Amino acid sequence: MLEVIGEPIRVCAVFRRGRVSPLWFEWKGRYYRVEEIRNRWVTNEGVGRCYHFAVTVEERADLYEVFLRSETMGWHLGRIDVNG
Repeated sequence: MLEVIGEPIRVCAVFRRGRVSPLWFEWKGRYYRVEEIRNRWVTNEGVGRCYHFAVTVEERADLYEVFLRSETMGWHLGRIDVNG
């Protein structure tokens, strides 16, 4: 079941060799450690870009979509695929 969230989140990420990768994120006071990045893609949004990541987290079977808006450098939780 796909649940649309669209909320800002706090993210710890690494920037290496021109590529960004999220390590963990905080949503509603809870920390989620990224176990695996299953997919990454880029979309255009106005004059900026959004860098999307489909990630799994420790101890959960769900798939989370987190994304970074280049214009604001703000991270968001886009969707959760429950039991993804």
